[in-house]
Amino acid sequence: MNILQAVYGFIMGLIFAYSYAAFRRFAVPFAMHSLTNILIFTISYFGLFTTMCTYGWFAAFLAIAAMSCVMVFGFRKNS
Repeated sequence: MNILQAVYGFIMGLIFAYSYAAFRRFAVPFAMHSLTNILIFTISYFGLFTTMCTYGWFAAFLAIAAMSCVMVFGFRKNS
């Protein structure tokens, strides 16, 4: 058992559950899960994981993820 995958899966599950509760549409967590799978497949297929393991890429990824969360969940509060 890979503990890192378990933690990742648990956190993603919480995010997907919250997105379903916030939007009351199954399409939202479904789309999020699909995009996550496509992203992971693309990173693995092109061997980008070793390139992305630098601090600059990691910081950029975290910034994009944070902005995405603010946009998705902030949009829900305003509507």
